[in-house]
Amino acid sequence: MNQTQALDILKTGQNVFLTGSAGSGKTYVLNQYIKYLRQQNVNVSVTATTGIAATAIFCLIFAWNEYAFAALLTSGMAQTAPPFIPTIIGEGGQDWPAVAAGTTIFLVPILVFTVLLRKQLLRGITFGAVRK
Repeated sequence: MNQTQALDILKTGQNVFLTGSAGSGKTYVLNQYIKYLRQQNVNVSVTATTGIAATAIFCLIFAWNEYAFAALLTSGMAQTAPPFIPTIIGEGGQDWPAVAAGTTIFLVPILVFTVLLRKQLLRGITFGAVRK
C-alpha cells in the first residue's frame, strides 16, 4: 500500500494501521489527512491519552517515592513519609503495625491514581496486540 492509497482509505472513514521504517511517509499521510479534515470543517484533535496516562502514573510514583533525596536532604525534625516510616519505634523495638499503617496510608494516593487511569493504561498495553 502506498501513501495515496492509505490517504484515500482514511478519507472514506475507514481505519488504516500505518507502519513502516522512519521516512516511509507515515507522518506525511497523517498531515495530509488532517489537512483534508480541516478543509471539510472538521475540528481535529490528536491525542495520546494512553501515553499521557502512563507518563503521569510513573511521574507520580517516582516523585512520591524519592526515598534517597528525602533521606539525604531532610533533617530529623522535618521528614517526608519514606524516610520517616522505617524510624517508627515502639516500646519493644520496631512498631510493625504502625509501619504497616504508615506504608498503607502512603500508598493509597498512588493506588487511587492508578485505578482511575487503568482504562487508559490497559488500552495502551493492548494497542499493538494481534488477535488470532
